[in-house]
Amino acid sequence: DLSALQKRDDSLKFAWLKSETTTNSYPRYLLKNNVLIRECFKRKDCTDIVTQIILPTELRERVMEVAHDSMWSGHLGVKKTQDRVLNHFFWPGIFSEIRRFCQSCFICQKVVGNKPCRAPLVSIPVISKPFQKVAIDIVGPLCKSKRGNRFVLVSIDLATKYPDAVPLKNIDSNRVAEALMEIFSRVGLPTEILHDQGMNFMSKVMDKFNQLLQIKRVNTTPYNPKCNGCCENFNKVLKQMLKKISNDDPCNWDRYLYPLLFAYREVPQKSTGFSPFELLFGYEVRGPLFLIKDNFLNSDVDEEQTPITEYVMNIREQLRKFLEIAGINQEHAKTKQKLYYDRTSRDRKFVVGDKVLLLLPTSYNKLLAEWKGPYEIVDKLNKVDYIIKINDRRKTYHVNMLKLFRERKSVTVNLVTTTSTNGTTDSDSDELLDQISVPVNTDSGEDSVLVFSESLSDSEQKKFSVILGEYNVFSEHPGRTKLLQYEIKIDPMVKPKSQRPYKIPFHLKSDVKNELDKWLELGIIRRSESLWASPVVVVVNKDKSIRVCIDYRQLNKHIQVDPFPMPQIDNVINKLANAKFITKLDLTKAFFQIPLTNNSRKYTSFVTEFGQFEFCVVPFGIKFATAVCNRIIGGLLQEFDFVDSFVDDIIIFSNNLEDHFTHVSLVLEKLSDASLTLKSKKCIFGARSVKFLGFVVGNGTIKADPAKLEAINNFPPPVVKRDMRSFVGLINFYHRFVDKLSIICIPLLETLRKCSPDKIHWTEEVSESFHKVKDELVHSVILEIPKPGVQFIVQTDACDYGLSAVLMQEIDGVERPISFYSRRLNTAEKKYAIIEKECLAIVVGIERFRLFIW
Repeated sequence: DLSALQKRDDSLKFAWLKSETTTNSYPRYLLKNNVLIRECFKRKDCTDIVTQIILPTELRERVMEVAHDSMWSGHLGVKKTQDRVLNHFFWPGIFSEIRRFCQSCFICQKVVGNKPCRAPLVSIPVISKPFQKVAIDIVGPLCKSKRGNRFVLVSIDLATKYPDAVPLKNIDSNRVAEALMEIFSRVGLPTEILHDQGMNFMSKVMDKFNQLLQIKRVNTTPYNPKCNGCCENFNKVLKQMLKKISNDDPCNWDRYLYPLLFAYREVPQKSTGFSPFELLFGYEVRGPLFLIKDNFLNSDVDEEQTPITEYVMNIREQLRKFLEIAGINQEHAKTKQKLYYDRTSRDRKFVVGDKVLLLLPTSYNKLLAEWKGPYEIVDKLNKVDYIIKINDRRKTYHVNMLKLFRERKSVTVNLVTTTSTNGTTDSDSDELLDQISVPVNTDSGEDSVLVFSESLSDSEQKKFSVILGEYNVFSEHPGRTKLLQYEIKIDPMVKPKSQRPYKIPFHLKSDVKNELDKWLELGIIRRSESLWASPVVVVVNKDKSIRVCIDYRQLNKHIQVDPFPMPQIDNVINKLANAKFITKLDLTKAFFQIPLTNNSRKYTSFVTEFGQFEFCVVPFGIKFATAVCNRIIGGLLQEFDFVDSFVDDIIIFSNNLEDHFTHVSLVLEKLSDASLTLKSKKCIFGARSVKFLGFVVGNGTIKADPAKLEAINNFPPPVVKRDMRSFVGLINFYHRFVDKLSIICIPLLETLRKCSPDKIHWTEEVSESFHKVKDELVHSVILEIPKPGVQFIVQTDACDYGLSAVLMQEIDGVERPISFYSRRLNTAEKKYAIIEKECLAIVVGIERFRLFIW
């Protein structure tokens, strides 16, 4: 019990000593029901007393998980988590432990948007020689011009700030190299080129280009445009000028490019104090304003000509002075810039071996960033650049893209076990931990992988183990059923389709080879010489393991569809209305347990760089796989009314435990006779409720899967329509649990109209709808599974924007919901009178639930 754990904890000795002393001051320690507690003021500014249990070491981590990590805690910050725990518990060092626990939360570190302080600015040295170092970049894609140009190659000299630009139709490496030669032919070859890590700059063509011209390539770190700030600033100015000048004729923007370059070159730069023209040529060039000035001053008289030698010497001297002054001005500008930049910066350092999170664009929108990782730092290049290891590859990133990852260290506690009077050995803390957390599945033993429900007693679990031990159906490797050999039916007139193999990433080749060798050893595939050939796609799982998939899209077009129907989820779940005990079974790679006829195997052929193979069994990704799996499992178990299946998931349900033992035994016997195998780690035996098809079912009720609800609750605010569609699709899966869901979602659905912009405009209504939908789903009701023989009740409602209906049954004198339904009104229906809308709601409700009330 709790008292025994408190007495064994050395860190609580001081509290036991203080509990022996009687005092009227707070805080004070005393015993209550043989449990050590602490009484103190709830806050400094009030006299309310709060009672706190002094928590032993074994239970602290679990309490912190409930207070911070669970769905009902919301991953709040350190202060709020401390306040939540202190309302009920106390232990020595509670503040520091909770702070470390919250700071090491994996989800909070990746999701919380606060970016660490940026590092101090490292200024680029001042370049004093024109065109010694040149920065380049690509602007675009822009509106396609009449000449077919969509991009601009931009070049700017870092000494004189002299820009140049060439319009491009495409930005492949060959065209970029040609455009650079066009620029260099006017100003000469630079010593260094600074650019980002775009493929057109990092390609082998550009490597050869730089090698031939003896140009040193310097590239920025990823997603760190400040390193090429001079060029990026010019890009911004150039795009603004193009937008303003070509507003009336956007398809001719490339015609205005060179006049705009002249305009930029003519104006003095803030950092140098001179115009790019002056620093390059040594004099002010004649521009439009120069001509107007000459016209007013009548400067048509020829001035005395200076000898060419003297003119050249004067220009050289003038350029030397200009560049010297410009260098001094740039030093002052860089010093001032660094002063302002460093006001909000902080020196940040990492050491080799540190784990960090990396800020990268999301996979669905390059303008949005998220923290990914953790990754390990393997080297340090300079004060601000680090090399980190990502999937066996080394990449360089700026320190501003990194933040330290705090690993949560699990506390290992050696618990003393006690033996009860009946001889069974239990841990003192197990029962208590179950009281403060959601029950989880526990293994039957260290060497066993069978998972039993915690509601079963030890004797019941042992009886289950005896029954399960009678059948050799549990294996990590797929079996091979004897029920049938499936034949793939394709029109003989169809010509074989052969595709080239897709390229496999270098670091995944050994894993793919090992997976193919494993399949060959298990007889899943064999070598092939078929005229059919489909390519392989490699998918990397979250645990870094790989999944080898075959792209059967071309083959699937010609396969005759198996007409066997897919079971309806509602029909399967409705059979569990009176179930008191449930067992869920999961087949080991179900499709691989169904053999193909010899004539069918040639169609499944696939090609890799390791050779050509074909499947001896039904492969994943082929058109008929789900239907044939449903056909076999459904036919095998059709004689039983206490079992149902959905593809490879089998669910057994019974009204009492004795019947359940018998039902499980009969099903396992059928599976054993059919040579089918189960994956024991995914099977659950004798449970009161189980997760099944995205729901938690049992005890005659159905509720949403907490993991799915947590994903909905943590869904970030959508930025573009694609994000919004993903969110709406996610919540629509659980539409039955929320009353008037479609009406609540109207502002969200309005953002998806064709006339709406792709970027979501977050009004107050949209924001309120987004958060209300989340709140309604997280606090959604538990639905009843419809009971046969009980009368159904349908209630409907209507408003100006939508209709709603709910199906209910009266159980134990209480009307309990079975399913909710709602939809929006169309344009014509919105014009109905209110009584017509109410009548329409009745019609819609009856149509929706007609299968129940028929």
